[in-house]
Amino acid sequence: MTEGQQAPVPGAIPMPAPVYRQELFAREATSWTQPLQAAVAAYLTVTGIANFLLVVLSIGALRSSLTEIYRRSGEIPAELVPSTVTSAIVFVVAFSTVLAIFQLALAAASYLRRWTWVFIVDMVYVGLGALLEVVGLLVRTANQVQNASPPGQRAVGTVEGMVALALLGWMVVATLRYGPWAMHRAPAPLT
Repeated sequence: MTEGQQAPVPGAIPMPAPVYRQELFAREATSWTQPLQAAVAAYLTVTGIANFLLVVLSIGALRSSLTEIYRRSGEIPAELVPSTVTSAIVFVVAFSTVLAIFQLALAAASYLRRWTWVFIVDMVYVGLGALLEVVGLLVRTANQVQNASPPGQRAVGTVEGMVALALLGWMVVATLRYGPWAMHRAPAPLT
């Protein structure tokens, strides 16, 4: 007997090692699963690319409006305004790049995998997008606030918000009816 092993007890019945099962239930796809995954992945891909392109295409307008705001405020010396505006634009472009990469990675995971945590992240992300657009639309219509963004950008945002709201509704119904990714639980096969 080697060091660390316990001596067998005379007359004891040897017990097999315990077998642990990760899941008692397996999730099976329904007719809603693949279309839901494709719709979420398409939404994330299109909005990620569209929002990044809108930021890149509006750099000129952003530069001129920020320059005007900083010059009018007088809080920043006139000679520092161009470098401050450039720094702000670099930050905005970097942030939109990171956000677009995140959305594309999430879209790939949504389409290729059926992980529950990805579904939850998708629901939160789509829900926040829908909520922000609905709140923005309500503020713009109630207060008749003049928005600094171009009308085309507002239209794209409104369409994104409506699609996000519809997609969120579908995800909630699928979750309540079947479960995450519209997959129902079935007993796992015994192995």
